[in-house]
Amino acid sequence: MSDSSFLAQLEQRTQQVKITLANLEAEKVRIEGLIAQLQPLIPHYDALIEAERRIADANVPVHQAELAAGHPAAAPQGEPQQPEHPWGG
Repeated sequence: MSDSSFLAQLEQRTQQVKITLANLEAEKVRIEGLIAQLQPLIPHYDALIEAERRIADANVPVHQAELAAGHPAAAPQGEPQQPEHPWGG
């Protein structure tokens, strides 16, 4: 391999690396832009998750209290009854 061939290949490879780095930098800028768009939504999302967890936690004691009190809404349901047919069937 001659020096000129080696230098030509090295230059070509250097150009490929520069292009790859430029593409990566552009992708980084794009991702940072997306993150900036999402950043304001995070507190709202966190608040929704927390509210959902509190509702789920609150429903468990209510259901247990209904069972303990013999509340009809908490009782296990039997077979659903069929509505009467208006023609007497």
